[in-house]
Amino acid sequence: AWIRLFEFCLHLSYKMELKSWQAKGDKNKDIAKKKKENVQKWMKDTLGLIVDVPKQVSGTSNDGNTARRAFEKWGVFAEILGLDSGFVECLATILVAMSSQLPISAQKFGSFCRNTFERYVQLYPWYYMPVTAHKILTHGEDIIKAAALPLGMLAEDAAESRNKLYRQDRLFHARKTSRKENLKDVFNRAMDSSDPYISSLSLSLRQHTRKRKPLPKKVIDLLEEPEIPQTAARQLFEEEDAEEEAMEEAEPEMVMGVQLDRESYDFED
Repeated sequence: AWIRLFEFCLHLSYKMELKSWQAKGDKNKDIAKKKKENVQKWMKDTLGLIVDVPKQVSGTSNDGNTARRAFEKWGVFAEILGLDSGFVECLATILVAMSSQLPISAQKFGSFCRNTFERYVQLYPWYYMPVTAHKILTHGEDIIKAAALPLGMLAEDAAESRNKLYRQDRLFHARKTSRKENLKDVFNRAMDSSDPYISSLSLSLRQHTRKRKPLPKKVIDLLEEPEIPQTAARQLFEEEDAEEEAMEEAEPEMVMGVQLDRESYDFED
């Protein structure tokens, strides 16, 4: 989702002057190409990011880290692209909330996504919304309700972070005699490193080296409110309070030591 929404903002910016989803004709194509070159230059000079540049093997330079760094400074990112800063902030809030691995309130998230969708339609009705953006903004609430775990726990970040370790194991800790033996050694080493005891040996080091950033206030507002556990002491106090209230309601009124019957006397102000 990070890469898809990042490219969505880039391509929307390229067509801002045309106010059209497609650049038809040589003149319009030149305008879009010039805007793309300017955006690439401004992104590199301001944020130090290389965007929409083809790689030698396959794909482009638009990866998850680039998208996260861009949305982290959503104000500068929106200014470079010439987009509405509020709309870009909403996209950044949604992405951070989905990646937080914390339980999200489906109702709050759905309301926030609907407001973002309406804002987009008012600002850019001429540009077709990508499938990923439509799925998040329109069906995000239903997906959260149907998911057994928070959305951040269902992401592929953990699997993708292993790719670097697979490359190192294949290069330095696997036999090169044949492809079969090479992959077998990589698989065996991955099985060994996945053992709970072996994995826990470096747990404290990973916890100290991992960078954790505080969640923005708008993201916190989208999370579910934590439930306070019902402890034994708290339950005992609540039962005692309930008993005292019941006794007060059942006791008749006493005036100067004489019991009064509400049905027999009329009280005047």
